Amino acid sequence: NFSWSAQWVEGSYLDTFADSKIVLTAYGFNQHNDEFWIDIPKTNNHIVPTIGHQINAADFRISVESDHFFVNESAVDTINAVGPGCDALKGCSDNGVCDYSTGTCSCEDGFGSELDKSRTVANDFLPDCSKRACPTGPSVGTTVHYSTMVNSSHDLNAHMHRDMECSSNGACNRALGVCVCNAGYSGANCQKMQCQGEPLCGGRGQCLPMNRLSRLDTALPLSSRAERYLSLNATQYKNSWDKEFGHMCVCDSGWDVGLDSGETQLAEYFGPGCEFRRCPSGDNPDTLDVNETDCAGIAQTGTKRISTYLELGGTGNLCHVDCSNQGICDFHLGVCKCF
Repeated sequence: NFSWSAQWVEGSYLDTFADSKIVLTAYGFNQHNDEFWIDIPKTNNHIVPTIGHQINAADFRISVESDHFFVNESAVDTINAVGPGCDALKGCSDNGVCDYSTGTCSCEDGFGSELDKSRTVANDFLPDCSKRACPTGPSVGTTVHYSTMVNSSHDLNAHMHRDMECSSNGACNRALGVCVCNAGYSGANCQKMQCQGEPLCGGRGQCLPMNRLSRLDTALPLSSRAERYLSLNATQYKNSWDKEFGHMCVCDSGWDVGLDSGETQLAEYFGPGCEFRRCPSGDNPDTLDVNETDCAGIAQTGTKRISTYLELGGTGNLCHVDCSNQGICDFHLGVCKCF
């Protein structure tokens, strides 16, 4: 006279039903070491989607309580797979976790996770976690997610210039996880807008990012005051999203460049790729009452206003006057053709 009864105890949704269990009650006496098994048929019940597992899953545990003895929780010897599994998805390519109850993969970061998908314009990841994500960077232009609301208004700062794959300036090679940048952009995440010239800046200058240009007193527009980009962590707003994005050539010069005494406001080489060269400079001998090379109080390259202060040449600062205004400069050679 031996029998069993079984009861399914549904767990809490707060931990995705991980504490669900089957309680078996034995009535009567049976020989010890007798084998028994639990058969869960493939019916429309709630057990299969809740406890789907791979074969011999280690997290299946069993414990025995009796009026006469107690057995500590232990692993079950043999468990068949519960649910369809992910064999059709290459076992998630060893880059994800299989939900055996639904036959779907939860891919790891870098192989198509939800975070990866939120950072790509075209979600072309595969469900088997076999495709790679590419490096991300602040995007030049990204649309606002209209589901994000702050005080009944769209949170622009949360999404404008947010991190996107290849900085939205290239396409991702999913097989390698490498960005193929659009023309004019470079870097692992296509975050660098290239300078012109071949080689860069014609070999006559430096290609520098905006956060360095803002601190350089020889970069245009000329300034006697160094400024810096705030760290992205120093403010909740992305004022500095472009600090490593925009680049410009700072061309070489055979003379000192700047706004101070003895410095000249124009460099010897100029142009987007430093492809041109200025001619020798001098005061026009026909204008005896004017010294064209005197740049005190003048901004030859355009002025920069800081608050109410205008950036102008100081006393002794020099303007560059090609060919002393007495000839035509061949900017390809830097040679004057005099009148």
